[in-house]
Amino acid sequence: MLRNIVPGELAERLRDWTQPVSIVGHTDNIPIQTDRFPSNCKPSTARATMVTRHLIGQGVAADRLREPVGSVYSDSDLTAAVQSG
Repeated sequence: MLRNIVPGELAERLRDWTQPVSIVGHTDNIPIQTDRFPSNCKPSTARATMVTRHLIGQGVAADRLREPVGSVYSDSDLTAAVQSG
């Protein structure tokens, strides 16, 4: 898994990647409800979509990028992340 890599560097690494790539946006579990984002899943999906579009614009083959997905962290996700360091 590639984490904490700036999008330009990520695109460079993925141009020659031959396997399918999943882009998952994340957000916290604090409820949000605005006109633009009626739920937490919406901003995380928007983040994943922006990264996907950036990667395509940087030359990563669109047919290798799966549909962007949004995800909301739960308390158990946060606990597991803290415990794993």
